[in-house]
Amino acid sequence: MGKKKTSSTPQSSVHWSVWGLPLICLGLSLLMYGRTISYEYVYDDDVYLEKNQVTSRGLSGMGDILSKGTTYGFDQQNVGTYRPITLTTFALEKSLGGFSTKMSHLINVLLYALCLWVMARVLRQLLSPQQQAIMWGVLLIFAVHPVHVEVVANVKSRDELLAFLFVWLSFGQSLKAASDPSKAALPLVLSGVFLLLGCASKENALAYVFIAPIALYVTRPTLSLKEMGKVASPLLAAALVYLGIRGLVLDDGGDATSQGVLNNAILAATSTSEQIGTQLYILGEYLRLTLIPFPLRYDYSFAQTPVVGMGHPMALLGGIGMLGIALLGIWGIFKRKLFALGVWMYLLPLAIVANVLVLIAATMAERFLFLPTAGSSLLVVLGIYTLAQKINAKKLVPIFWGLTGAITLGFSVLTWQRVPVWEDQLTLFRAGVEEAPESFRTHLNLAEDLRGKAESMPPSQAKQSLFVEAAQHYLTSLKLVPDQKRPWYNLGVCYYNLNRKPDAAKAYRNALKHEPDNALAANNLGVIYFQGNDMANAAKFFQRAIDADPNYAEPLGNLGAILHNQGKLTQAIGLYERATKLNPGNQNVRNNLARAKQQLRGN
Repeated sequence: MGKKKTSSTPQSSVHWSVWGLPLICLGLSLLMYGRTISYEYVYDDDVYLEKNQVTSRGLSGMGDILSKGTTYGFDQQNVGTYRPITLTTFALEKSLGGFSTKMSHLINVLLYALCLWVMARVLRQLLSPQQQAIMWGVLLIFAVHPVHVEVVANVKSRDELLAFLFVWLSFGQSLKAASDPSKAALPLVLSGVFLLLGCASKENALAYVFIAPIALYVTRPTLSLKEMGKVASPLLAAALVYLGIRGLVLDDGGDATSQGVLNNAILAATSTSEQIGTQLYILGEYLRLTLIPFPLRYDYSFAQTPVVGMGHPMALLGGIGMLGIALLGIWGIFKRKLFALGVWMYLLPLAIVANVLVLIAATMAERFLFLPTAGSSLLVVLGIYTLAQKINAKKLVPIFWGLTGAITLGFSVLTWQRVPVWEDQLTLFRAGVEEAPESFRTHLNLAEDLRGKAESMPPSQAKQSLFVEAAQHYLTSLKLVPDQKRPWYNLGVCYYNLNRKPDAAKAYRNALKHEPDNALAANNLGVIYFQGNDMANAAKFFQRAIDADPNYAEPLGNLGAILHNQGKLTQAIGLYERATKLNPGNQNVRNNLARAKQQLRGN
């Protein structure tokens, strides 16, 4: 009697029906993220939705969606990124029923489930029958990875979900084409189409031009290089088509250097050593977040991500760690090892957004790990298998599932705890200052939200408390980055509402120091002088506001009032008339105009 043959990897003992896998994927998505359906829009969601003049027109805005940059509808800047597929989904939402937080979040949750299902199907297609448990392990660990919270809970990050979905659909079609060359025509076309859609959702999809050929090389040794080249051709063509369209659509400019250190901390480096050190530090942070995703932050901008030299421990971790992984990936390709696929699925998408190949308009972000963690999950599962085999080959299955289950449970707990942070804007921003206390942006965002809420409230102690707290965070942001105009102006607004007029005047003067043409600051400073009966300085700053913005009605009316009180009726009437033409609803100015005309007639 011969020896019983053992499998090379633990096999799944359950044969799922055709609905089993999609239902499990849907269940995982709902379990982890179902709560987000009741959440609000937060942070930069409005850039793509309510404050975007293009998507707010619904499908009637398709002309601009296809011919303009991603944020054109928000800031009228035709630079940066080109993601028409993502914008189309938002426009479709608007046309079908208007923007709805519940619908937007539901779509993200369902897209996440779809991503899980498509990835699992492609892995099942890629792996041998004896390796199917690896697919389940990857699915579980990837599905509950905590760095995905931002992608699902932040509606704006739908670009990541769509890019992931389309590149895995493309990957699947490439595998299908390779498996049956006689029927390869349609799969090859679809592989290119899906990759093009992925790139038009977000640019990091470009990395998957290389993933399918690598996968075929390490798992299909009988395929010739010519056959692999045939599979790669439509992917390369799709990438070139996307880059060509993108180049035609976008205007020159808008690179990371135009955004300043607040968007990319690397720009604060004062030497090549600091630049490289900070780049390596960021790679180290990505490696940490991949393996130990705690603590998590919604913001990693300046100065939470510090400028460091090449000898910093995290920079050394990033440099040595990533170099080691890359060398392992190269060796794995030569040896046709499956883990090589995991390495390049991790490194290639990350390289596009990690400020290594090119500086981008962001220091780093957890959402940038969404595509790469498919590769890291495969690496982790393969590592668990190898470890389990070394511990006790006879108990391979229980050890494999025990270790996989432990990681899944740990990640699930972290994800479950993280999701409520994204419930609403104030909750997210309060968490931000705790998790990223050195970030200029977290303090500024919280201050702006608190001030906005205070301004919308009737007079009360709660209103005053919000202004006090907002002022504290404006001050903290200015300690971190003193030369910013926006915090100074809004700090002045807070102080004025707290009746701290000398402090408000100081803040407005600082705002004008950093932005001499700030009409709002000049007008508000003029109001403070007016209320202090210093008419000379009041008139000076009202005139400065008018010079900065001739179409700003308030200083026109305010300077008119000074001239009115000085008996300069003709000049006052001219200013009042300009003000009422710009803002017909200001009854106080209209009354002053009527009195001035009456007085002039009386004279």
